[in-house]
Amino acid sequence: LWGGFAMAEAKTEYLSDLAGERIYYHTQGWGDLGIDTSVKPTDGRAAMPLQILDKNYAKGLGHHAPGEIVVDLNGEFDGFEAEVGIQMQNNPVGTVVFQVYVDDNLVFESGVMRETDAARPVSVPVTGANTLRLVVTDAGDGIICDCADWADARLTRSATGASAPARDPMDVAPFARVASWEPSRMD
Repeated sequence: LWGGFAMAEAKTEYLSDLAGERIYYHTQGWGDLGIDTSVKPTDGRAAMPLQILDKNYAKGLGHHAPGEIVVDLNGEFDGFEAEVGIQMQNNPVGTVVFQVYVDDNLVFESGVMRETDAARPVSVPVTGANTLRLVVTDAGDGIICDCADWADARLTRSATGASAPARDPMDVAPFARVASWEPSRMD
């Protein structure tokens, strides 16, 4: 109890479960975004299970450098946590740098990571933030085997139920506007 009121327990939500709802933009250097798998090859092969060094994960996002995942927070969350690392492929060539931005402020950078490195924990506050950006770079040596795992990537929902103030509508460009019309109208 706090101040005579029962506090709501903070709820953890995995990004892989919220992908269609919260991830509104992503890019990557190769393959497709893996949901609870490593990056998905585009040649029909199955994606590998998430594995960083000798640890397996049931939840997370499989990404590939260079890439970016943008998550809409709308001020509804207090924290972001994950374990980051290179997908185990038995190929020591891959190198990436993981970065986390909260409302365009860099709040975490892993340094260069290799397949032989254990997962690095990420824990950053996001209270009141609108946007979370998860970035992977190729560490400056090209993208070969740069399969980057955001393992156990999760958000902690704000116990207060707060959300960010309403944002101004966004046009596609300063000189353009999204419009719709009735196809049968000719005026």
